[in-house]
Amino acid sequence: MTALPVIFRGENRLFARRFRLASGETTIPVATFSAVQVELIQDGKVRATLVRGTDDELRNGSEADELILELTSTRSRQLKKNLPLTLLWELRIANEAYAAEGGTFIDRVEETPVMVR
Repeated sequence: MTALPVIFRGENRLFARRFRLASGETTIPVATFSAVQVELIQDGKVRATLVRGTDDELRNGSEADELILELTSTRSRQLKKNLPLTLLWELRIANEAYAAEGGTFIDRVEETPVMVR
């Protein structure tokens, strides 16, 4: 098992993410997403929920297919030591074929990019 990269409490970190279609080859332009949010989870508890367009820490990147999550020093200081940080991304795309969800396709992507020290 590979050790996770470390972030220290009080440290800033940028996470740049590109999401791909099921083929794994084509990236999805961020303009396609009707809504994006990410939950910061530790020890099974949601420590924060950030929403693109509401929270400056979650924003479009400089590329058309890039999202940026900025974990600020204030936010990282609130995390618990010696626990991994899990990010649960929720991506919404308008699609009339998904009538049960009000015409919205919802995808959730979970990743654990760092250990908090």
